[in-house]
Amino acid sequence: MERLKSVGIISLALLYLFYSYMNKEKTMQNKKKRLLSMLVLSSGILWSSVSGAAIVNGDFSSGFTGWSGGTDLGIGLTAANFDASSGAAVLSSDFDLGGSFAVDLFQTFTVQSLTGASNDLFLDFDFTWNFDHVDDAWLAQLVDTTDALHTLDLTSGAGPFDITSFAGLTVELLFSLENNNGDDDTLSIDNIVVSEVITDVPEPILPLLFGTGLLALRRKLA
Repeated sequence: MERLKSVGIISLALLYLFYSYMNKEKTMQNKKKRLLSMLVLSSGILWSSVSGAAIVNGDFSSGFTGWSGGTDLGIGLTAANFDASSGAAVLSSDFDLGGSFAVDLFQTFTVQSLTGASNDLFLDFDFTWNFDHVDDAWLAQLVDTTDALHTLDLTSGAGPFDITSFAGLTVELLFSLENNNGDDDTLSIDNIVVSEVITDVPEPILPLLFGTGLLALRRKLA
């Protein structure tokens, strides 16, 4: 117990000397700014995001490059059902006019591997959906091409979605519009991004402060 008290007293003394040093130095403000920067940097490591480039043309800035699609009437990105002139992918169908009632857009790619064992992968995208009948629907899925049972439903659109279990796998990202009744329906997709969230915990900041306290003590005694 006495030894524990001694350690506590020494720690408090070091922190006091460090505080005194920071207040007496002419460059006090600069030192505080540097310390604050270190603290911000350390906390930032806990939750930083690195965007991956696994998906080709996820913002559709190059039209439908990298994407495939088709309708219930056949395969191909027909102008009547696929449009990217606005900078987003717009799928459309018209049941009443005898047009396609099912329109699919998909891309097969390999999900990036994790750079850290405790990191996570997330997929996110923007979407809008216009429909005129309760029977109309849209679908978004991420499917493992080697295991159809390994599928993630993205239809809620409430991303970002955790896709860590797909890291390093070849997958198919599918968007589908189904017009089962009524006039023209549209589904707009844009800004599809896969990001790795780095969650590795940095070294504790306390040893840094303790070491700085020792340095202040040495300068105080010099």
